[in-house]
Amino acid sequence: FYVKGLSQISQTGGFFDSFMPTDQTMRDIGEARGAFTTLTELLSRYPKSPYASDARKRLVSLRNRLARAEIHVANYYFTRGAYLAAANRGRYVVENFQQSPAVPDGLATMAQAYYMLDMKELADNSAQVLVANYPDHPALTDEGKFDYERRLLVQEDTILDKLSFGVIKRIKPPAFDSRSTYDRVTREAEIGNENESQTGGKRSIWSKLTFGLLG
Repeated sequence: FYVKGLSQISQTGGFFDSFMPTDQTMRDIGEARGAFTTLTELLSRYPKSPYASDARKRLVSLRNRLARAEIHVANYYFTRGAYLAAANRGRYVVENFQQSPAVPDGLATMAQAYYMLDMKELADNSAQVLVANYPDHPALTDEGKFDYERRLLVQEDTILDKLSFGVIKRIKPPAFDSRSTYDRVTREAEIGNENESQTGGKRSIWSKLTFGLLG
């Protein structure tokens, strides 16, 4: 089971992942879901296995990846006007990935989607849970209120907008991604990138692709 799980995990990435930053949560999560199932079965059958400790760590990473993928799908549903589908994705994250850093975005998704469905009580309930547990979420105002309207009024600067001199404007749909606030791995990566830039140690893509041999 352990070897099978590692094999499935290895197939969730691509060749260029080692050389340039990529968001694996945007990939097809079929293999990640399979790896999660395999490693879960390993722990269920052989909880005292010498591989159990490593399997648990990998499960945490896979769980977070699966949860974030659900939020990506919910954000896509917002662009299609499928607000009920978006709400269901957010609720799925909250109910099934309770320890993942995607939960705050799951709650924000539910609040915004229910609001747009004119289900104000459900929207306010979701927003209250978000405020109580994640007061630093970017969807909240300085007063601790969920900013429903601002997300509906933010306009996207599109080519159509420019060509029509602002006459035709496209409303940017809501989208939630608070990883820079609640995901430790993302925060550490951002800090590392900032430190690398400050020390002048940032490598070019060409350098990474050639393993540093050509600059």
